Amino acid sequence: MIMKNIVLLCVLCLTICKSKAEQVQTSINGELASLILNREIIDLTVSGPLDARDIDFIFRQMSKLEYLDLSQANIVSYREDGGGYTYPANEFPQYAFYSSQTSDGKVSLKTVLLPLSITSIGVRAFANCKGLTDIQIPNSVSEIGSRAFVNCSGLKSLNIPSSVKKIGSRAFEECTGLNSISIQCSDAEISDFAFRECYEVLSITVTSKIPLDLNSSKYVFQGLNPKCILYVPRGCTNAYNIAPQWQDFPKIEEK
Repeated sequence: MIMKNIVLLCVLCLTICKSKAEQVQTSINGELASLILNREIIDLTVSGPLDARDIDFIFRQMSKLEYLDLSQANIVSYREDGGGYTYPANEFPQYAFYSSQTSDGKVSLKTVLLPLSITSIGVRAFANCKGLTDIQIPNSVSEIGSRAFVNCSGLKSLNIPSSVKKIGSRAFEECTGLNSISIQCSDAEISDFAFRECYEVLSITVTSKIPLDLNSSKYVFQGLNPKCILYVPRGCTNAYNIAPQWQDFPKIEEK
């Protein structure tokens, strides 16, 4: 009798686990809503073509979603009905997980694996997604839009790959949970207030031997923790000590 109960319990647990996770492969963009019957799942993996409608479905209809793996998906172009806005291909859509009506982000999200084929992350794509603790920016991304991750207060660490050529204004503003930032790019434009009020950051590591030019950008690092250490490549301390805004770091060390 005890063994029978144990078997039944195992079956029940397996059923529950399956109900909380799902893998879906799309054949055409715009069909995701028709493929997902259980909208209470917390773990979703999607491969195949997607467009802004599919992303909007995930945002509005999957209120408990915590883990989202889109690494094998690809974003295709979509034009709104009536000749409206056209969402570009290979861009994670603007306002993807942010409501301009309520200013709410998708707070249930904790981890997102972005499509490995995207080249840009749209304006306010993850704004106010306060539950987000882990985001991996693919090496294919060349531009991070304005306010793309503003107020993502749950993020702990951030790696900006060498492929990035532009970080939009206020892109990571008020990411108050960040402890460390790694900037791998060597010729990127960093816009106004990009990392403003990230006041818990204790280390920023840069790999470029030549400091990124911040002459035309306002207060990129305004409000950082006064104990934050800027780590630079060996032999580059002097260059950073005289570079606009980089020179404002109280402590610069080589590594």
